[in-house]
Amino acid sequence: MGAELPNVAAVLDRTGFDPTESVLTRRQAEVLALREAGFAQAAIAEELGTSRANVSKVEASARENIAKARETVAFAE
Repeated sequence: MGAELPNVAAVLDRTGFDPTESVLTRRQAEVLALREAGFAQAAIAEELGTSRANVSKVEASARENIAKARETVAFAE
């Protein structure tokens, strides 16, 4: 088995994540934080109690939300 996953809630707290101000849901932020830390979707799925397919879908939705936010900012500028 690989490295132990960090406490994702603590990671989000340290970054100041606020779901009321973010384009991401808390679950999306959790998945992205763990993926950016180098963890595989299967390990994340196990940690979060879900399937790898669900983690993949959440990650894709998160990246799509980020892309849309960037497009909106670029348009506004």
